Amino acid sequence: MENSNRTGAIRNYLKDIVNLSGDVDLAQAQINIRNNIPFRGPTVYILAIAVVIASVGLNVNSIPVIIGAMLISPLMGPIFGFGLGFGTNDMPLIVKSLKHLGIMMLISITASTLYFLLTPLKLPNPTELMARTSPTIYDVLIAFFGGLAGMLETARKDKGTVLSGVAIATALMPPLCTVGYGIATLNWMYALGALYLFTINGIFITLAGWGVVKYLHFPSVKFESEAKRRTRTFTIGLIMTILIVPSVFTAVSVIRKANLESNLKLFLAEHKTMGKSYIYDTKTIESGKLWNKEMEVELYLAGEALSPESRLTLEEQARDLGLKVKIYDNATVDILSESEVINVIQKQHEASLAEKNDQIKALEAELSAYKDKVLPSQQLSKEIRTQFPAVSEVSLAWAQTVSGNDSETLKDEVVVIVSCKSKFSKADAEKLQAWLKVRLNVANVRIIQEDK
Repeated sequence: MENSNRTGAIRNYLKDIVNLSGDVDLAQAQINIRNNIPFRGPTVYILAIAVVIASVGLNVNSIPVIIGAMLISPLMGPIFGFGLGFGTNDMPLIVKSLKHLGIMMLISITASTLYFLLTPLKLPNPTELMARTSPTIYDVLIAFFGGLAGMLETARKDKGTVLSGVAIATALMPPLCTVGYGIATLNWMYALGALYLFTINGIFITLAGWGVVKYLHFPSVKFESEAKRRTRTFTIGLIMTILIVPSVFTAVSVIRKANLESNLKLFLAEHKTMGKSYIYDTKTIESGKLWNKEMEVELYLAGEALSPESRLTLEEQARDLGLKVKIYDNATVDILSESEVINVIQKQHEASLAEKNDQIKALEAELSAYKDKVLPSQQLSKEIRTQFPAVSEVSLAWAQTVSGNDSETLKDEVVVIVSCKSKFSKADAEKLQAWLKVRLNVANVRIIQEDK
């Protein structure tokens, strides 16, 4: 009975911790979300400022500047409105949110395009721009869980700093500015990749918002007739299906791609050098359907051509990692440029040196272990004969004792053979054993008496 009461108390305590009913204000949350949807007044100027800041940050590879643009961007408002509209069957709210989000996107892309057309700064390696051109599984997870946190914060009575963190994490403004960069430089892969990233973020934030709205039981829109309610519910359900189904396929595709990229890094790291050959260049080609991505890797080798057995082994190892490889090993040293020859020699030398360093470290470790096992026999013999005058001769050595029948075990121990001129009592043997354990800092000592 006591255990039952304790279990019930723990259950009630946990329910009280996760209970949200007393900490949310659904009516005020709806007002806040609806007020943040319209694109007018100060929102227009804030968006323009955010676009300029984000574009400058991307242009100069400045992460702090990009974070500043994320914090002041008003793009989250219509997306939360979109999620609220889905959760409450409010079609006019959905249309309104989409309209204002579309206007914001159009202005952001146009303004960033103009900026990148006019800016005199051209970076040779725009890493922050490139980072916004292809979504990863982390972007999907961040968008979804960021949306959950953002909608919960909007519904909470006592507001904190969660929305600022959500704005930074979900990163809506930088992808739109990257679309502008792609258009300005006619790099359509950049533009489409960044727009894809923005779309993925927006959809998963919307889905997270819809889930929170349903979980917290925001009041749904009341309809004049049952037929109108069914029509509206069907329309919204259809739109949700159109959003969710591609999103699932996209998430699967992103996960698949991330796994393939991870496997590729592992494969290349393990096969940089193969005998007297060296991978000096690679090229990856993605293929397959959206939900079943495949990656083909072209390997360009310098040095000696691979044997048929080595080639087959390499292809099998790549296949086990989900990769297809094409091997081009006809780039022998005589057709390489001078810089490529130097690079190949240097890489092979580095690989050989690293292998020798590993061997040296292993030998040093073995030598250190051997030195630890060396016993100070001469000194110990003097000390033992001083404490035990009956002992005339001492032999010491490390030994491995094998014990057990079915499962044999090894035990390291110090074996001490003492030769005595007179009787060496059992008490003396135990005393010597205890002293040697402390003196040598070992766990096992065996005393063997040999009478002279």
